[in-house]
Amino acid sequence: MSDSRDFELPKPTEKLSHKFILDSFHEEQKTETEGELAETTQKCGTQVELPIDIEQGPHESIPMEELKLENGKKYFRIGEVSHLIGVESYVLRYWESEFSVVRPTKASSGHRVYSRKDVETLHVIRHLLHIEKYSIKGAKKRFNERKKEVKESHQISKQHLKAISSEIKELIQLIKAY
Repeated sequence: MSDSRDFELPKPTEKLSHKFILDSFHEEQKTETEGELAETTQKCGTQVELPIDIEQGPHESIPMEELKLENGKKYFRIGEVSHLIGVESYVLRYWESEFSVVRPTKASSGHRVYSRKDVETLHVIRHLLHIEKYSIKGAKKRFNERKKEVKESHQISKQHLKAISSEIKELIQLIKAY
């Protein structure tokens, strides 16, 4: 027997909408509140509530929680990274194969050793996949967009700093003239 509900599968580059995920459950109950949609799903006698911001656009991101790394520590083993990021080690190994930006080095013992940059990158990847609900393909695309945004903001900051530097030099020349 087929399900009578009509829904369209999301494209690989789109975020999985909470609506699509909850449509897969048979029993659902929806209530609308100001600016948010609170969806309640009954499953196995338990009740799960997911608040959803319906005004969130495709590129408006959910705030990312802060990653707490030990000060002064430069390298981390896979078990430590697994604990910090909150995923199993096999997931980290899979993400290495999917995201070329994560390339841990191998210690002489053959164990993976992640740099701080790798851990921060994995934290962003986890946020995109688990919190914002991107597919792998969509997360790759969004990660590349974020890199471009950061690069552009660094260029703007650099230009701004150069302008400030030239103004300071002019002020120094004016002061020397008096």
